[in-house]
Amino acid sequence: MFAHFCNTSDPLNLCISQQKTEMGAESAAVQVLLEKLIAVASEEVGVVLGFEDELKTLQESSKMVQGFLEDVSKRCIQDDEALKPWLQNLDDVAFIIGNLLDEVNYEFIRRQVRMKMKLCGSLISFSGSVAFRRKMGHTMKDANARLKRINEDANSYGLQQRLADSAVSVPIVMETNSFAVDPFFIGRDGVVSTIVHDMIESNVELVVSVVPIVGMGGLGKTTLARNVFNHSSIRKVFSERIWVSVSKKIDNKGLLVKILESLSKNSVQESLGEETVLEQIRSKLEDTRYLLVLDDYLSDKMLEWDNFMNCMKGISPKRGNFIIVTTRNQDVASYVGTHTVPSIDFLSVDDCWSIIKARTFPSQPVPGDFETIGKEIALACQGLPLAANVVGGSLRGKGIDDWKSFQHESGFSKSGPTDDSVLKVLKISFDRLPSSLLKKCFAYCSIFIKGERLERVRLIQLWMAEGLLFENSDGRGDQVEILGDKFYNILLQNFFLHEPIMDKYGRIKYSKMHDFVHDLSCLVEKAKAHNAEDFTLRVRYLPVDLAVDLVHIIREQKSSPRTLFLSKFQATKYIYNLFINCIYLRVLDLHGTGIEELTSSIGILLHLRFLDLSDTHISNLPRSICKLFNLQTLRLIRCWSMRKLPEQLKFLVGLRHLAFSYLGHHLLYRMPPKMGNLTSLRTLSIFIVSDKEGCRIDELGCLKNLEGKLRIWNLEEVSDKEESRRTCLSEKQKIEHLKFVWSVRIQDMEGNNNDCEVLEGLQPHPNLKALTIKNFRGEHFPSWTMKMTVEQGGVLHKLIKIVLIDCEGCQEIPTLGHLPLLKMLRMDRLSNVRSIGPSFYYEDDSSRYVVPFPSLESLTLKDMSSLSDWVEAPNTGATAFPRLEYLKIERCRSMMTGPSHDFPSLKRLYISDVRSEVPLANICKKVSSLAELEITSNSDVPSDLVDMLLRNNQQLQALKISRCDNLTQVRLPDTLTSLVRLEISWCPNLASIRNLKGLSALQHMVIRECDELTELQAEMQ
Repeated sequence: MFAHFCNTSDPLNLCISQQKTEMGAESAAVQVLLEKLIAVASEEVGVVLGFEDELKTLQESSKMVQGFLEDVSKRCIQDDEALKPWLQNLDDVAFIIGNLLDEVNYEFIRRQVRMKMKLCGSLISFSGSVAFRRKMGHTMKDANARLKRINEDANSYGLQQRLADSAVSVPIVMETNSFAVDPFFIGRDGVVSTIVHDMIESNVELVVSVVPIVGMGGLGKTTLARNVFNHSSIRKVFSERIWVSVSKKIDNKGLLVKILESLSKNSVQESLGEETVLEQIRSKLEDTRYLLVLDDYLSDKMLEWDNFMNCMKGISPKRGNFIIVTTRNQDVASYVGTHTVPSIDFLSVDDCWSIIKARTFPSQPVPGDFETIGKEIALACQGLPLAANVVGGSLRGKGIDDWKSFQHESGFSKSGPTDDSVLKVLKISFDRLPSSLLKKCFAYCSIFIKGERLERVRLIQLWMAEGLLFENSDGRGDQVEILGDKFYNILLQNFFLHEPIMDKYGRIKYSKMHDFVHDLSCLVEKAKAHNAEDFTLRVRYLPVDLAVDLVHIIREQKSSPRTLFLSKFQATKYIYNLFINCIYLRVLDLHGTGIEELTSSIGILLHLRFLDLSDTHISNLPRSICKLFNLQTLRLIRCWSMRKLPEQLKFLVGLRHLAFSYLGHHLLYRMPPKMGNLTSLRTLSIFIVSDKEGCRIDELGCLKNLEGKLRIWNLEEVSDKEESRRTCLSEKQKIEHLKFVWSVRIQDMEGNNNDCEVLEGLQPHPNLKALTIKNFRGEHFPSWTMKMTVEQGGVLHKLIKIVLIDCEGCQEIPTLGHLPLLKMLRMDRLSNVRSIGPSFYYEDDSSRYVVPFPSLESLTLKDMSSLSDWVEAPNTGATAFPRLEYLKIERCRSMMTGPSHDFPSLKRLYISDVRSEVPLANICKKVSSLAELEITSNSDVPSDLVDMLLRNNQQLQALKISRCDNLTQVRLPDTLTSLVRLEISWCPNLASIRNLKGLSALQHMVIRECDELTELQAEMQ
C-alpha cells in the first residue's frame, strides 16, 4: 500500500504515513548530490584544491548510502514509521553535502578566475584560501562521520545494499496536445446555457447584477465561469470582459487594483490611492456594458462586499452589467447574489468516466477490461471534474496492472465527497508520477501563493537553482532546461498544472495550480509554507508574503533558507542586513520590490543560482555580484533605471540565463566586454555591438548554446560579411527569434553602406520562428532574406512572424507567400517600395499552384509612401490568404490598386489615409465576414462603398468612420443586429445616418464634428 489518509477536519494536517513516496523523494535528492559528487571529485579538482583523499572518502561513503537507498526504493512497507528518523538524518546530511560541494566547486572556479584576473589586471580581489582549507577540512570530516553513522544505522533498519542505477531515471513525456492540457468540460452545458440566457435575454433593471457560482473545490466552478466568459453570445453583448483571480482575502482597494490591472494589461503602482484607481476604471468602463468574473472569492465580510459594490455601481450608470462570483462558501453566495442559477451538481459516474477515457485513450477505443476497471475508478472521483482529470492524466499510457492497483488503492467512500477524499485521490495520482525528482519539483511549487500564474521558463530556472534538475556526469543526459521542460509537460498532462496560456509561437508560457492541487503540494512538502509560526529547524523556504521580522525568525530558528521571496516591505527593510544570515541561499527573488540599490554584501552568497531583480529601480549592480560563480540565472526585466552591467560580468562562468529587456537607454551604448567567455549562456536577450575591444560581434560566435530570443543592436559597427559570419548564427539551432537593428545614421541615408553584406553574413538556422529587421539601409535585401531560404536547410519553413521596419532604402519586398507557417507580417516605413507584385506570392512558376500565404492571420502595411500597386496573386484556382483575420493599411497615400481576393476569414479591417477609393473597393469587394471595420482619413471614400460594406458584413460588431470628406450618407441596414460600437466623427459633408433604430445590440455610440448632419435627431426619436 502507498500512503493513506487519516480523517481530520483540516486537509493540510492529514496524517500521511511516510512510505514509498517520501523515501523515493529523499532518495532522489541524495542521488542528485551523488551525481554532483562524482563530477566534482575528479582528479583535477582534488589535486588542485588538496582534497583528493577527502573527496574520495566522501564519494565512497555516499555510494554506500546510495546502495541502501536503492533498497528503500524497492521496498513497500505499510505503516512503517521506523525509517523516518534515518531518512531525516540523511536529508540533513544531504543539505550539508550539497553546500560542501558548492563551496568546493566555487573555490576551484575562483582560483581559475583569479589567474585570469591577474592576466587582465582586474581590480576584484578575493580572500586567501587558508581559511577555506581549514573550514572544508572540518566540514568534510563531519560529513564523512555522519555518513558513516547513517550507513551503520541502515543495517539496524534491515536495509541491504543493492546495486544502484548509474543515474536517476528520467520519465518519458508524451507529446502535449489539447487533450493533454485542457480540462474536459462535460455535464455542464445546460448550466452554461441558462446563465448565458439569463445575462443576455432577461429584462435587467439593475446597474450591476451578481451571479454566484458556489460549490466545493474541484467541482468545476472556474471552468464553468470560463465557458460563460468566453461564450460567443457573451462576447457580442459585453464589450468589456474582465477576469480577476482572487484566491486570497484582499481588501477593497486590492480588488480594485486587480480589476484595473486586468483592464489595462499592466501592473498598477502601489502608491496610487483608491480614488485614483476608481477614476481609471471609470474611464475604461463608463460607456460600456461589462462582465466581471471574480474567481474564488473568499471574503466573508458583508460590509467589504457592500463597499465594493457601491464602487462598481458608481463607475457606470449603464444598466445590464454583470459580475460572476465563484466561491466555496454558501454564505458568500447568499449575500452577494442578485440572480439565482441552477445548482452545480456532482458529475455522474458516466461523466467522470468520459473524462478519464478522453485523457487515457484520446484517439482509440477503450479495451473492454480497461473500461470495466475504469468505471469503478470513476466512482472514486465522486463526481468531481478535477479528480477525474488528474486520475485520467496519471493513468494515461499505463498498463492494466496499474489500473487495477489504482482501483484497489482509491476505494470509494459512500459518505460523499469531502476535502479529505479529494486529496486522497490526488495523492494516489501523485504517488504514480514517474520520477521522484519530478515529485520534488511538484512539491517545490508549494512556495507559491494560491492562484499565482506560474511562468514556465522561470519555474524551470527555479527548479534548476534548487538542484532538482541535473545533467548526468557521463554527458549522455539531457540539458537541465530540457529535463525541466519534460517535467513541466508531465505535470500539465497529469493536470497538476492547468489553465495553460500560449505565446505567439505556440509554446506554453504560463499555467496555474488548482487550489486543491496546491494543498497537495504543501502536504507532500511537509511544511506550512505561508505560516511563520510553523517554521522548524529544517525550514528551507521562506515565502513572499510574510510580514514579519525575517532576520529574527532566521536567527531564532537557526534555519538556513535556500529560497527567499521578498515583498516590497521586506526588501526595503532587510536588504542591508539579511544576507549574512542567509549564506546558503540558492534563490533570491526581489522582483517588483522597487529597490534602488543592491548591497555589495550579496557577494557572500556563494551558493546563489537564481537572482531576479526585475521591475526594480536599481541603476547599477555592485561589482561583488561578479563573485557569484554559481549564479545560473540573472533576470533584469523592465529595469528602466539600469545604466550599465558590471565590466567583470565575463567571470560569471556558470551563468546560463541573462534576461534583460526594456533597460535604461544608457545601457544601449555599452555592454560588458568578453561576453564570449560566458560559454554556458542559453539566454541572452540583447547583444549591443561596439568598436571597443571585447565588444565586437564575434563574441556571439563563442556562445554556441544560445536559445530563444536574441536582439543584436548597433549593426553599423560590423565591418563586413566575414565579421558578421563569425556570429555563427546558422549553427545556433535553438534561437527562435532574431531581431537585427542598425542605429539611425544621417551619413548613411543615401545607402552608401555595407548593410547588405552584413545582413548576408547573419544568415540564421532553418529553425527560426520570428525575424525582425529594423533600420536596414541597403537598396535590396540579401539573397537569403529575399527568398527566405538558407544554404544548409532550404526554406525557412518554421517562420511564424516577420517584421520589416524602417528599411527605407529597399525597393523590393521579399518573396513570402511560400512560407507555410507564417502568421504575422508587418511592413512599416519601406518608403522606396513602389509595388507589391507577383514575386510577393511565389518564387517562380513552379510554386504557383501552392496556396499563397496559407497560414497568414495578420498583415500590416504602414507608411509605405511610394507604394502605388498591390496586385493579386496570379490566378491558379487557389485562394490566397485563406486564414487572414486582420488587415491594416495605414498612410499608404500613393496606393492606387489593391487585390480583390476573397479574404474568407477577414474579421478586422483598418484602412487609414489611403487617398484613392480604388484599393478599398477592390479589397472589400468580396469580404463578408468582418467583425470590426475602421475607415479613417480617406477623403475619397463614397457613400455607396460604405453602404456595400455594411450590407455584406452582417456580423459587424464595431464600426468607426472618421475624416472621410466625401461621405454624405450612412445607411445602417436592418441586418446589423450584432453592432455594439458605432463611432462617426469629423465627416464634414455627412448629412444623414439612417436606421439607428434597427441597431438592437448597440451599446456605445459617438457622433461628433459632423457639421452637416441634419437627420440624426429624427432617427433617434
